[in-house]
Amino acid sequence: MNVEINASGTWTCPPTIRKVLVEVWGGGGGGRESTGAQRSGGGGGGGAYSRSVLIVTPNEEYDVEVGAGGAAGTTPTAGGDTWFGSTSTLLAKGGAAGGLETAAAGGQASAGVGEIKRSGGGGGLGADVGEEEDPAPGGGGGGGASAGRAQDGGSGDTATGSGGADGGAAPAWGGAGGRGGDQAGNVDVGDGAAPGGGGGGRGGASGSAGAGASGRVYISFDVTNANPFDYILPYSSELVSGRIVRSQGPITSSEISVWRVSGVAREPASSSELVGWTVDGAS
Repeated sequence: MNVEINASGTWTCPPTIRKVLVEVWGGGGGGRESTGAQRSGGGGGGGAYSRSVLIVTPNEEYDVEVGAGGAAGTTPTAGGDTWFGSTSTLLAKGGAAGGLETAAAGGQASAGVGEIKRSGGGGGLGADVGEEEDPAPGGGGGGGASAGRAQDGGSGDTATGSGGADGGAAPAWGGAGGRGGDQAGNVDVGDGAAPGGGGGGRGGASGSAGAGASGRVYISFDVTNANPFDYILPYSSELVSGRIVRSQGPITSSEISVWRVSGVAREPASSSELVGWTVDGAS
């Protein structure tokens, strides 16, 4: 079963689930708008990606923060960070806000938390089509794409003339960056695509830049197996070693009420006789 979460709040673990795969994407940065005689605005950076397999407790609530997409403007904002449980459990960084002279960075994998991490693509700069001493805005820079499951996000293109630059290409499960606007009328400027695409920069001297897209949390677990772990019982009064194929009740040696070996239900040995056992490879 898969659960997609697109807003901050809490997630309650189902009563039979103890292990989940959680994926998070940071929000995309907002695109920049130029002011006056200067180059066009640059695109915002794409959000990063992180994932981990986590041990969870049935019926427990977990905090979820979904990073907001950055706002566009003359002072755009960065995309928000996305995390699950806490910022030290699983976290993906948001992309930087679009710039004028400095290209926006994508959310960095190195700053995230998780078993697998990918970086978002950077935003491209807008064009300057004026003279050396008299700058003028041209096409807007493209926004960076968010990272996907298997690769980093594509960077937005830098504009070189009057046409807006393309946004970064999205890898599988990532969000594309928004296109930069054209110099004439800021035509075709684009917002970043969810999850976590950076907004395109404004072209010319009027209109709005593209906004960054919000991040996302994606949780996967197997509801067909109410207990997804193997329970190893190294010693009891009846077994030297054996594998519990199905157990009912909480995962503690003193609370197991029914266990099955080779499909036959048996009463367990007392907790004092359960000398050692392992859950998913951990003692």
